Amino acid sequence: MVTSKLPLYNFALFLLLLAERKASAQHFANLRRHYQPAIKKDPAFGQMLDRVGEIYFGTRPAQPQQPNMLGNIGNLMRMMGGPAQ
Repeated sequence: MVTSKLPLYNFALFLLLLAERKASAQHFANLRRHYQPAIKKDPAFGQMLDRVGEIYFGTRPAQPQQPNMLGNIGNLMRMMGGPAQ
């Protein structure tokens, strides 16, 4: 039973169907995109879904963002009122 009042419940049902049917990573990505407003309420949930994607849909692990010295300097200048790019 799908209900609009419980979006994460609906997401879980569809996720189980995708896994059961061995759906593609694209289907998994589309499902996550559709339910993103509910998913983003808990950052840990997104991390868990990254792992589910790796195991059941063959997605690549998310790459941790590397610090970028030039980017950090640019951010600092913008915060201080410097030119924005």
